[in-house]
Amino acid sequence: MRAIEYLPGDPRIVRAAFFTVQETGQWLGSWTPWYGFTLLPANASYRLPAGSHIAAEIYYRGAKDAVTDQGTLGLFFADRPTVNSVSDLVFEAKGDVPAGTVAQRFRSQTRLATNLTALALRLDTAAGATSIEVSARKADGGTEVLLFGKDLPSEWPTAYIFKAPVRLAGGTVLSVTTYYSNPSLALPPGGIRLTVSRY
Repeated sequence: MRAIEYLPGDPRIVRAAFFTVQETGQWLGSWTPWYGFTLLPANASYRLPAGSHIAAEIYYRGAKDAVTDQGTLGLFFADRPTVNSVSDLVFEAKGDVPAGTVAQRFRSQTRLATNLTALALRLDTAAGATSIEVSARKADGGTEVLLFGKDLPSEWPTAYIFKAPVRLAGGTVLSVTTYYSNPSLALPPGGIRLTVSRY
């Protein structure tokens, strides 16, 4: 499969949608009001096992009247197998955010054993995240920031698709760092889950 497109039944109430393979959890693509489809480069595709089911995770906002939403999902397949098969690289860090915390850090990283081409990023954070950075520290010591954001609105979840695929050499240390604040007396959970769509 090379592309996925979603048309919400009622775009007034749909904030975002994420699509995964139910059996494996692989992320296939996303929909937001400003990015309605996912199209892979010509040399890449998703390999879907026979009998796969696609799960939809849809985020809604409230409406004054009762509404019914029934979206349409379109899948577009390649005529022949492609050179590269897209898969997920997942980073995760979890923990609690103590009361009164101003900058509780969560971090996850890995050193790439082989070359990697990154296509998109999906972030999952809890309430209270104040900033996030995804960076690549190269073997020569240089660092490339792939994504940086502050006060990301949790009510508008979004995927970040690179304008052009990002090539990272083996030996690069890829990391994600997020900070949380907690002005309350409660002990809410914090953390980060980053999914890198890559081949």
